[in-house]
Amino acid sequence: MLHMITQRQALETGFISSLTQNVRSIKSGKTHQSEGAIFFVYIDRDYGLVGGAKLTPVSATASNALYRRSMGIALGDKVWECSHVFFDIEGIEELERHDSKAYALTKRFYHDLFEGIREFAMKKGIKYMVTRHDEVVHEELRYAGSWPFVVEMMEPSKDQLMQEVFGVLSMSAQSYDSFRKQAVSTSNSSAMQFVI
Repeated sequence: MLHMITQRQALETGFISSLTQNVRSIKSGKTHQSEGAIFFVYIDRDYGLVGGAKLTPVSATASNALYRRSMGIALGDKVWECSHVFFDIEGIEELERHDSKAYALTKRFYHDLFEGIREFAMKKGIKYMVTRHDEVVHEELRYAGSWPFVVEMMEPSKDQLMQEVFGVLSMSAQSYDSFRKQAVSTSNSSAMQFVI
C-alpha cells in the first residue's frame, strides 16, 4: 500500500527516520531535511516489502537555471525532484531479487510508486519530475518500473566511484499514456491509498 506523508508528519511521528535506519539501501542521512518534502512510503506486509521516495520542490532560481536548461525545462515550469528511492524485500538477498517472484514485486513497487507520484503531480500542477540516482537505481526505475524518462544524462558523482544519472519525467497525459502501455500492471488499483 502506498502512503503519502508530509514532512511535518514524518518529523512528528519519527516514521521516516526509524524506517531509514532499518533499510540498508538508503545511503544518505539527509532524508528529512528538505523544505516542503513529501515522502511516499510503500508497505506490503504480505511480502515483507518496504520502499518509497522523497519528493521536494525545485526552486526556479538563477543557480539552477543551467541545470534546468540542460534538461530542457523552462524556468517557469513547476518542477519537483524525486530522490532517495529505496526498496527492500525482507529476507531477500541481492542475488535473489532477480528471481521471478521478487522481480514481479519489484515491478509492482516501481509501477505503483510512479502512479502515486504522477497523481500527486497532477493535483499540484507539477509539469516535470526530475530524478538523480546512481546507475543501479536509475536502471531499475527505467526497466523494472518502465518509468517514461524524456531526458537522461550521466554525470560523475563526487566520489567518482559511480556515475549519477539525471532523469526528467514529464507529468503530461501523453507521457502517462506511454507509461500505462509499457507497464505490465501487477498491482490492484484498490491497493493504493494516500494519507495526508
